[in-house]
Amino acid sequence: MDPIAYDGKVSDMRAAMADAFKALPAEKKQKIVDGWLNELTSLGTSLDKRTATQFSANKQLTRQEIDTLYSQNGLFKKIIDLPANEMMRRGYILQGDEDGTVKRLMKRRGINAGITDLVRTARLFGGAIGVIGVSDGRLLEQPVNMNAIKSVDSLQVFDRWVVSSSTTDFYKTGPKAGKPEWYNVTAPWAYFRVHETRVVVMDGAKCSDYKRQMNNGWGDPIAEQCYEAVKGYGTVLASTEVIMEDFIQAVLEFSGLNETLLQPDGVKQLRDRLNVMDLSRHILNILLIEGDGKEKFTKHASSIAGIPELIDRHMQNVSTNANGIPVSILFGRSAAGMNATGENDFQGWYDSVSGDREVSVDPVLYRILELAFASKEVKSNSGWDFEWPPMWEPTPKEKAEISKLEAERDDIYFQASVIDAREIRNRPEVQKIYGLDVNSAAPDLGSEDASQKGGQRR
Repeated sequence: MDPIAYDGKVSDMRAAMADAFKALPAEKKQKIVDGWLNELTSLGTSLDKRTATQFSANKQLTRQEIDTLYSQNGLFKKIIDLPANEMMRRGYILQGDEDGTVKRLMKRRGINAGITDLVRTARLFGGAIGVIGVSDGRLLEQPVNMNAIKSVDSLQVFDRWVVSSSTTDFYKTGPKAGKPEWYNVTAPWAYFRVHETRVVVMDGAKCSDYKRQMNNGWGDPIAEQCYEAVKGYGTVLASTEVIMEDFIQAVLEFSGLNETLLQPDGVKQLRDRLNVMDLSRHILNILLIEGDGKEKFTKHASSIAGIPELIDRHMQNVSTNANGIPVSILFGRSAAGMNATGENDFQGWYDSVSGDREVSVDPVLYRILELAFASKEVKSNSGWDFEWPPMWEPTPKEKAEISKLEAERDDIYFQASVIDAREIRNRPEVQKIYGLDVNSAAPDLGSEDASQKGGQRR
């Protein structure tokens, strides 16, 4: 075949390759598929069962189905609520709020609780907005006047199913081009149009651009990721319950059963006989069979071997599909195995939640605080910032062990004349533990003590 010539454009190259392919003889236009093939065992042929296996999309849940799952399934509710509650559990540290006005108002007016609800709603439905109640003398559909903010009063959450933006509601130019300028809220109890400067937006789970287009610009609900896993776990528990109901099956071998049933009052005789046995033994599920000889009563127990392990596997499957919430946290179960404490599970879980919080909650909280510090309720609005306290805090025992190790380390360096007593005393953590005054000087060790204890630098 002759070389393909094109002028450097990708479109022309593709066209040239298409023309070259059309010019090939029919016997050379064959699709080549690589893979293992064994005619004797049918591996890789049309008789191979694996060839019928293919991936299919899970069920796309409606808003009503998601709402029903959340209200009636405790495990699903926990999957949604746990990360949201954990993100705001320890609050945040405000800088620049000397008199604590902003922190007090954020808590009193339910804005902190509104942020938790925003995270929960976004996870549940695939996205949500929070409408900030800014009192600046303007209408909701007008931009916020940053110079006339009297107060920030509330944060009202709406899920993405009641929020929309028409094609004319988007910015056409500028740094916000392609983003909504207005949001239309159509809730059963309210209908209004609000400007984006009065709104904080939180997306759902990450998804492809194609799926986002299907979701009208929003992410995926967590429900669709863990629906099959939660359903499988519930099915296993329900099946186990049925097994336990039939765990012991009573069997009565009745000689002459068929002849008795043929009699006019045979059924009544058998029912009376079974009722007497039920009353005497408190057994309601007796299996009646034809016996050969004397009447015989036995009980057969069903095997439950492997059921606990099966339930554990389904727990792990739910944990995997629930954004990696550890089994010990999601199901409240102690860590299994020798010397297992579950500490790694907690640390990994807190690291994951902290990372998600930085991506989703930080922009929301920053915007709300920006409006709050600009209000006339706050005396000073310069140099403010916020940070999150650590989610994982050592226990008192762990803190004592850490302090002991640090003290041993300092003693080694002190004996080797690497540091002196003043440097150890001036450390903030040492002063906090022993209540030392930062301005007080450490005792001056004499040359004799220094020679014995190594408290002077060489």
